[in-house]
Amino acid sequence: MSKLCIAYVTKTNTTKEIAEEIAKVAREKSWEVKVLPVSAIDDLEEFDAILIGAPINGMQWLPEAVGFVEKNQAVLKEISTSYYLVSYLMNSGGKIWKKMINKSLNKASALVKPMMIGKFDGRIEDEFSGFVRLLFGVKKGTPLDLRDWDAIRAWAKEYIQKVESRK
Repeated sequence: MSKLCIAYVTKTNTTKEIAEEIAKVAREKSWEVKVLPVSAIDDLEEFDAILIGAPINGMQWLPEAVGFVEKNQAVLKEISTSYYLVSYLMNSGGKIWKKMINKSLNKASALVKPMMIGKFDGRIEDEFSGFVRLLFGVKKGTPLDLRDWDAIRAWAKEYIQKVESRK
C-alpha cells in the first residue's frame, strides 16, 4: 500500500478541507493517507509521496509552507513531491493578481521541483468592500465560496494516477 502525506498550512480551514477531499480520492485508490499541518510533521521518510498545500496571502504562498519545503528539501527531493495553492482570486480576480498568484510557487519550486501543481479557488469569510472588490477586480455578487469540488476531485485523481505511474 502506498503512503501519502498531505501537509497543509491554513488560516480559515479552506486548505485543510481541500486536503481532506484529496485524501478521500487517494483512499478510494487504496492509499494510506495522513492529512497533517506542516507544523505537526517530524518525519517524511515513511511516505511514498507528499502533497504540500497552502493558501495565497499577500500574493504569496504562505511562508510556513515555503519554510517547510526549505527545511525538508533533502528528503523532498527523494520522494514524489507536489504542491497546491488555494486563492479566492485564482479565477475571480484581475489579471495582475492572477499573474502574481501563478508566480507564488516559484520559490518553493526552485528549492524542490514539484511533480504536479494544483491551483484551486478558495473562499472568503466576508464579502469584500467596494474598494477591495475594485482593487482586486472581483465582480459584485461573486459567491464567498468559489471552491469547485468536482475540479478538485478530478485533479486529485490525475495526481494519484501520475504518482502511481512513477512507482
